[in-house]
Amino acid sequence: ILCSGSLWCAGSADYQTESENGNVGYFKTLTAAYDFINKKGGSGTIVIDDSYEYFDGKKKNEGEDYYTIVGNLQDGYSDSYFSEPEHKGMIIIKGNTPNATLKMHYRYYLNGPLMFKDITLQAAVSMKERIYARGNDLVMGTGLTCTWGTELTDGYVKEYSNALRIYGGTANTDLEGDTNIVILSGDYYLIRGGNEEGGTINGNTFVYLGGTAHTYYQLMGGSRKGTINGSTYVMVAGDAVADSKSG
Repeated sequence: ILCSGSLWCAGSADYQTESENGNVGYFKTLTAAYDFINKKGGSGTIVIDDSYEYFDGKKKNEGEDYYTIVGNLQDGYSDSYFSEPEHKGMIIIKGNTPNATLKMHYRYYLNGPLMFKDITLQAAVSMKERIYARGNDLVMGTGLTCTWGTELTDGYVKEYSNALRIYGGTANTDLEGDTNIVILSGDYYLIRGGNEEGGTINGNTFVYLGGTAHTYYQLMGGSRKGTINGSTYVMVAGDAVADSKSG
């Protein structure tokens, strides 16, 4: 894992007096920052000063809890991922400098409400980067810049094919309850309020695309495959642009 910079938690005076490594308010990993926020009530802000990469495929530290290689993920994928420690309150991940970057590797799984804002989200691996909200509130807030590589996979001919994918649900497992995602800035390959490849959602799906957000390939309220036992809602407002929309 690479951490050229630091993460720190802001939200109360206590966050400025405690840390895991002796430096006031600073943490080595996302997991450490999440865990500290949980000790303080389950909501807070993680600030990235420079650049943070939660997974580096060339440096495998399989004993570390913030980097996990799985042979049989619950969603049916054999891949690498980052799964948030479970939290009840809203956690905000934001940048603190113009160069602040979170490098997204493979799959990012929510285990509580989450917001990204004022940071660059860099998709590091072709066709792989996905955020699964899993029924938790997800807000892609203001001030986001999304970047990606230009290397293309066979069958994909557009340079935006490597951009980030957002799902309100899961990959292909069942979900009880509503999904709710709000996108206010950044450029994305696709945004879906439901699941990726299958499964049943027993609830409604909500997608709001506003601000300066842009989705290239698809904006969908539902799932690509599977069943939604409820209604799907999609709203586009402000200066947001959806090149293709579907229910």
